[in-house]
Amino acid sequence: MGLFDMFRNNNPKNEKEILFQKINSELFPNGSSQIKAEALELFNSLKYKLILFEEFIGLYKYSCGLYVITKDRSDERMIDAIIRKSDNKVDFDDADKILFSIKKKVLKSNLDENNRVDNHLVDLLLDTEKELRSSTQKNLNYENETNWGLVPNNPILVDGLFTIYQYLKHLSFQYENNPVEYERKFGIEQDGFDGVIDVFELTGSVGQKKTIYISGYGIEMPAKAPIGLEFI
Repeated sequence: MGLFDMFRNNNPKNEKEILFQKINSELFPNGSSQIKAEALELFNSLKYKLILFEEFIGLYKYSCGLYVITKDRSDERMIDAIIRKSDNKVDFDDADKILFSIKKKVLKSNLDENNRVDNHLVDLLLDTEKELRSSTQKNLNYENETNWGLVPNNPILVDGLFTIYQYLKHLSFQYENNPVEYERKFGIEQDGFDGVIDVFELTGSVGQKKTIYISGYGIEMPAKAPIGLEFI
């Protein structure tokens, strides 16, 4: 049976485990010692380190396997998958660094690049993005809310973790018309919202600062900014 033949029957949960075992044996022929050494080197290069090393080992193995099997290897999809799998414990820059390392590793491997599984099976392996967004979402009723995006219980909702950074690039302090500088400070959990809400500190061109709250578990990217900011 070939590496991807197990996806032709009806037991996807067991197939998932078998598939990743086979991929790991190809990518890490020296076993756990190789995985740990590679993961440690990459872990030490991360900027924020909100994730524990023991958790990072699993994230690294999983992300390598996902990159091998997916047909859609776009940076956007992979970075989004890495951040989701880490439960927001790595940020965009660190996820991009992880992806770059994985690309180099997989390209050096002997895995058959023509054997990719369909994207719906990749969603299965991610425990499905739809599942992550399936719980009740609050409507984007921000038109008349002065605290929208400025308090944890009324965050900005955008469609995906990758979109968070796209949205931030459109923000400017009022009357400046220059994109803000932004830094993710930490993530918090809030009743009534899926996943982690990211807390960003924004800095304007003359040093003014504002804190906003944003979540990647919404349904669209709003073309609007919180009070005191502009969407450019």
